[in-house]
Amino acid sequence: MRLRHRVRALGRLEQLCSLGYTSDAALAHHYAAMYYAILLAVFGSLDEATIRAANGVEQARHEGNAMALNMWTVIGGVFHLGAGRLSAARDAAEPLPPPQPTGVSEPDLLRIVIMASVAVRTDDRNMLQQMANAAHDAYSSGSPAIRRGAAYVLALAAWQRDDVHEAVRWLGGDIALLGTPLQVYALDRLILSARVASAAGDAGLRARVLQAAEVLECEQPAGPLLVAVAGYARGILERDADALVAVASALHSSSRPLLYAGAAEDAGGELARAGRDAEAIESLNKAFDTFVECEALADARRVGRALRQLGVERRIVTHPRARTGWDSLTDSELTIVHLISAGATNRSVAQQLQLSPHTVKTHVRNAFAKLGITSRAQLTQLIRGAD
Repeated sequence: MRLRHRVRALGRLEQLCSLGYTSDAALAHHYAAMYYAILLAVFGSLDEATIRAANGVEQARHEGNAMALNMWTVIGGVFHLGAGRLSAARDAAEPLPPPQPTGVSEPDLLRIVIMASVAVRTDDRNMLQQMANAAHDAYSSGSPAIRRGAAYVLALAAWQRDDVHEAVRWLGGDIALLGTPLQVYALDRLILSARVASAAGDAGLRARVLQAAEVLECEQPAGPLLVAVAGYARGILERDADALVAVASALHSSSRPLLYAGAAEDAGGELARAGRDAEAIESLNKAFDTFVECEALADARRVGRALRQLGVERRIVTHPRARTGWDSLTDSELTIVHLISAGATNRSVAQQLQLSPHTVKTHVRNAFAKLGITSRAQLTQLIRGAD
């Protein structure tokens, strides 16, 4: 779908979402609202998209619509990921049920993308390997859209382990770099593709990146975020320090802090190669600070190494969520733990919170592991001891 058609679609979906809500058309209304929120996010309105996802979650819970609830939850997780809220993205995606034996659905694929992306940025290698395995299974049997997302995860995992040629293999061939419908993470996939094409010197992938950049730039009136991402991809391929500095400046005011930090890092790298050390240090410092703010500590450490080569020492000062104990529990885990400590069963908790039994079971398992217990009796003793 060309971007100018997406603008028309955005207007039509907005009109559809404003129509009266009826129980007979509940799922269709949810689908329309989801695609409207996704288009808002793609065009740069992530805050509004996140609010609409939260409203969708509440509506689905009120209806007891498990399918819509899971879809809204994972879409909200994608929005959190795009906005650099990595902990919120993981909290949204992790408790969702695994793929069914019948195959990987689109929500399943989005969950895999979220978890893999968070794993890369936080250096969670076990999680990344799990998601790569799931993506490989999805790629072998999924639809074109599923294969496209799975290929991105596999390329991301290959890039993370410095296997450039493997990354080229997954991003090459018949995999569209943007795709229809255009997902929020497609912009990150285009930037990864540009980096891989530049590192590998692959002319075919380079040509496809440039073609995708032209698609982003063809919209009239121009979408600032899409134009900036297109310029970012070109700057990587051309190794143009000044272009990357300009792109970073444009992305700084966007709702995509990780894209901004990446552009600032890439600009700093090119400035350093050009011997413009003072400018490089300034750009890399901005990237470092933004990565730390987003808890993308693997990225911050990488930028820190680049700064050390320029004679600047930066330390990561952050207060991440504890890994064990009460402070390590998410809001959802804490709510469920208090309910079951009062005697509620998993089934009654699921009914009360309008969650699936599988989701409740996952929250309980994760909470128990963080608290170092294995039974409800131990939970009761732990709570009494805390009191």
